[in-house]
Amino acid sequence: MELLYQAYFRELKEIDEIATAIAEYLPGDDMLRTGIYELLVNAIEHGNLAIGFELKSSLLEQNIWQQEIENRLTDPLYSELRASIIILQDEQEICIAIQDAGKGFAWRDYIEKPNSETQLHGRGLLIAKNSGFSEFMFNPQGNQVTCIISRNL
Repeated sequence: MELLYQAYFRELKEIDEIATAIAEYLPGDDMLRTGIYELLVNAIEHGNLAIGFELKSSLLEQNIWQQEIENRLTDPLYSELRASIIILQDEQEICIAIQDAGKGFAWRDYIEKPNSETQLHGRGLLIAKNSGFSEFMFNPQGNQVTCIISRNL
Protein backbone atom coordinates (compact mmCIF):
# COMPACT_ATOMS: atom_id res chain seq x y z
CA MET A 1 0.00 0.00 0.00
CA GLU A 2 1.08 3.54 -0.72
CA LEU A 3 1.23 6.14 2.06
CA LEU A 4 -1.01 9.11 1.27
CA TYR A 5 -1.04 11.00 4.54
CA GLN A 6 0.23 10.77 8.11
CA ALA A 7 -0.15 13.16 11.03
CA TYR A 8 0.14 13.30 14.80
CA PHE A 9 -2.14 15.54 16.81
CA ARG A 10 -3.03 16.36 20.41
CA GLU A 11 -5.47 19.29 20.38
CA LEU A 12 -9.00 19.69 19.07
CA LYS A 13 -8.01 22.81 17.13
CA GLU A 14 -5.76 20.65 14.91
CA ILE A 15 -8.64 18.49 13.72
CA ASP A 16 -10.17 20.96 11.25
CA GLU A 17 -6.81 21.32 9.54
CA ILE A 18 -6.35 17.55 9.31
CA ALA A 19 -9.91 16.96 8.09
CA THR A 20 -9.42 19.59 5.39
CA ALA A 21 -6.04 18.16 4.36
CA ILE A 22 -7.36 14.63 3.97
CA ALA A 23 -10.50 15.64 2.07
CA GLU A 24 -8.58 15.50 -1.21
CA TYR A 25 -7.96 11.78 -0.68
CA LEU A 26 -11.59 10.89 0.03
CA PRO A 27 -14.04 10.07 -2.72
CA GLY A 28 -17.62 11.28 -2.70
CA ASP A 29 -19.41 13.63 -0.39
CA ASP A 30 -18.66 15.22 2.97
CA MET A 31 -20.09 12.31 4.98
CA LEU A 32 -16.73 10.51 5.00
CA ARG A 33 -15.00 13.70 6.17
CA THR A 34 -17.61 14.08 8.92
CA GLY A 35 -17.07 10.49 10.03
CA ILE A 36 -13.31 10.94 10.21
CA TYR A 37 -13.74 14.24 12.05
CA GLU A 38 -15.82 12.47 14.72
CA LEU A 39 -13.17 9.78 15.10
CA LEU A 40 -10.39 12.35 15.44
CA VAL A 41 -12.32 14.15 18.19
CA ASN A 42 -12.90 10.85 20.01
CA ALA A 43 -9.18 10.04 19.83
CA ILE A 44 -8.30 13.23 21.70
CA GLU A 45 -11.24 13.67 24.01
CA HIS A 46 -11.97 10.11 25.08
CA GLY A 47 -8.68 8.42 24.20
CA ASN A 48 -5.81 10.70 25.11
CA LEU A 49 -7.59 12.90 27.65
CA ALA A 50 -9.60 10.05 29.26
CA ILE A 51 -12.88 11.96 29.40
CA GLY A 52 -15.51 9.24 29.66
CA PHE A 53 -19.18 9.49 28.79
CA GLU A 54 -20.42 10.34 32.30
CA LEU A 55 -17.72 12.92 32.91
CA LYS A 56 -18.40 14.60 29.56
CA SER A 57 -22.12 14.71 30.40
CA SER A 58 -21.33 16.47 33.67
CA LEU A 59 -18.88 18.88 32.03
CA LEU A 60 -21.40 19.83 29.35
CA GLU A 61 -24.17 20.34 31.89
CA GLN A 62 -21.88 22.67 33.88
CA ASN A 63 -20.69 24.36 30.67
CA ILE A 64 -17.03 23.66 31.53
CA TRP A 65 -16.20 21.01 28.90
CA GLN A 66 -13.79 23.26 26.95
CA GLN A 67 -12.11 24.39 30.17
CA GLU A 68 -11.52 20.76 31.19
CA ILE A 69 -10.04 19.97 27.76
CA GLU A 70 -7.60 22.86 28.15
CA ASN A 71 -6.74 21.83 31.72
CA ARG A 72 -5.97 18.27 30.66
CA LEU A 73 -3.86 19.38 27.73
CA THR A 74 -1.51 21.09 30.20
CA ASP A 75 -1.65 18.31 32.82
CA PRO A 76 1.61 16.29 32.82
CA LEU A 77 -0.47 13.10 32.85
CA TYR A 78 -1.87 13.91 29.39
CA SER A 79 0.27 16.72 27.92
CA GLU A 80 2.68 14.51 25.99
CA LEU A 81 0.07 12.14 24.53
CA ARG A 82 -0.45 12.21 20.77
CA ALA A 83 -2.98 10.56 18.52
CA SER A 84 -2.20 9.63 14.94
CA ILE A 85 -3.88 9.21 11.60
CA ILE A 86 -2.45 7.36 8.67
CA ILE A 87 -3.99 6.95 5.24
CA LEU A 88 -2.84 4.24 2.84
CA GLN A 89 -4.17 3.25 -0.55
CA ASP A 90 -3.90 0.62 -3.21
CA GLU A 91 -5.92 0.02 -6.35
CA GLN A 92 -8.83 -1.55 -4.45
CA GLU A 93 -9.18 0.59 -1.34
CA ILE A 94 -8.22 3.48 0.89
CA CYS A 95 -7.35 2.52 4.47
CA ILE A 96 -7.57 5.07 7.29
CA ALA A 97 -6.25 4.19 10.75
CA ILE A 98 -6.67 6.49 13.75
CA GLN A 99 -4.98 5.57 17.01
CA ASP A 100 -4.88 7.27 20.38
CA ALA A 101 -2.59 6.75 23.37
CA GLY A 102 -5.43 5.89 25.73
CA LYS A 103 -6.35 2.63 27.42
CA GLY A 104 -9.15 1.94 24.96
CA PHE A 105 -12.86 1.56 25.59
CA ALA A 106 -15.87 -0.69 25.04
CA TRP A 107 -16.72 0.73 21.63
CA ARG A 108 -19.49 -1.80 20.93
CA ASP A 109 -21.58 -0.16 23.66
CA TYR A 110 -21.73 3.06 21.64
CA ILE A 111 -22.46 1.48 18.28
CA GLU A 112 -24.81 -1.36 19.19
CA LYS A 113 -26.76 0.68 21.78
CA PRO A 114 -26.72 4.27 20.52
CA ASN A 115 -27.56 7.08 22.89
CA SER A 116 -30.84 8.91 22.80
CA GLU A 117 -31.13 11.97 20.60
CA THR A 118 -32.10 13.89 23.73
CA GLN A 119 -28.67 13.38 25.30
CA LEU A 120 -26.08 16.13 24.92
CA HIS A 121 -23.54 13.84 23.23
CA GLY A 122 -22.72 10.23 22.48
CA ARG A 123 -23.52 9.82 18.79
CA GLY A 124 -20.08 10.43 17.25
CA LEU A 125 -19.18 6.77 16.71
CA LEU A 126 -22.56 5.99 15.22
CA ILE A 127 -22.19 8.96 12.86
CA ALA A 128 -18.73 7.74 11.87
CA LYS A 129 -19.86 4.15 11.37
CA ASN A 130 -22.71 5.28 9.11
CA SER A 131 -20.73 7.84 7.10
CA GLY A 132 -20.01 5.58 4.12
CA PHE A 133 -17.06 3.37 4.98
CA SER A 134 -16.98 -0.11 3.43
CA GLU A 135 -15.53 -1.46 6.67
CA PHE A 136 -15.30 0.03 10.16
CA MET A 137 -13.44 -1.86 12.89
CA PHE A 138 -11.65 -1.34 16.18
CA ASN A 139 -8.67 -3.21 17.54
CA PRO A 140 -9.43 -5.43 20.56
CA GLN A 141 -8.16 -2.80 23.01
CA GLY A 142 -10.42 -0.12 21.55
CA ASN A 143 -7.79 2.57 20.98
CA GLN A 144 -7.44 2.22 17.21
CA VAL A 145 -10.12 2.38 14.56
CA THR A 146 -9.53 1.35 10.98
CA CYS A 147 -11.88 2.45 8.21
CA ILE A 148 -11.84 1.10 4.69
CA ILE A 149 -13.20 2.86 1.63
CA SER A 150 -13.63 0.45 -1.26
CA ARG A 151 -12.91 1.79 -4.74
CA ASN A 152 -15.33 -0.79 -6.16
CA LEU A 153 -18.51 0.92 -4.94
